Amino acid sequence: MNQRGYVFGTGGIGLKAKAQIEDGGKTVIGFLDNDDSKWGKKIENCEIFAPQYITEASYDFVAIGVYKAVEVIRQQLIALGVPECRLIVPIEADRIFPNPILSAEDELDKLDCSEYCSQATRAYLEKNIIIKDEEFLHKLEDLKRVLKENHIPRAKVCVVSGAVLQAYGLRQSKKFDDIDIIMTSDLRKIYGSGLVIVSATAEMHPQDEYTVTDDEIIQNKQYHFVFHDLKFACLDALLMK
Repeated sequence: MNQRGYVFGTGGIGLKAKAQIEDGGKTVIGFLDNDDSKWGKKIENCEIFAPQYITEASYDFVAIGVYKAVEVIRQQLIALGVPECRLIVPIEADRIFPNPILSAEDELDKLDCSEYCSQATRAYLEKNIIIKDEEFLHKLEDLKRVLKENHIPRAKVCVVSGAVLQAYGLRQSKKFDDIDIIMTSDLRKIYGSGLVIVSATAEMHPQDEYTVTDDEIIQNKQYHFVFHDLKFACLDALLMK
């Protein structure tokens, strides 16, 4: 008998999950999403519902179609009455594991003093930007904690993408925002060149997506500035695509 069910998540991973499920002979009859702006709309001829809809629906499975926050969504669905035996995760991303090349403990949570007085950092500080986005700042603290727990030197990491706009005060945190980072090529040899999940609120982008290489952005002070004791890519570097 053909099994029918729903995919939680309407992003690229949700669509890939749908394709994989259907390749396996099952049928996706709808999507679930926490974003209320999507409810009632359709993608790939399937309607998007609020997660609460699952309490009145008939289904054989619910697939979690996201990379991050899998456990958060799993618990959300279980709280809505979905039996754990009916939950599946079709696509899982690689995840950060403890760095096997250990660095000295005091190298993990500090940047070189020269970083704080670089031209790019001074230019950023001169803008006198006041960040009141507590959720964003909390995620930065979480990122630093996760890096230290996995013995990844902070100096070999740089924040990119939308979080840079947040550091400039150009946008506020949105629901399910995350912190996107890059790492130096020696770490990429350990963790791979593709997208890698760092934590529930952070992910590592695929390697060298910009015209300037990741190593250049991280190692050359003209391509990054320091905010909250983390390196952030300058906007100019991100625009060099």
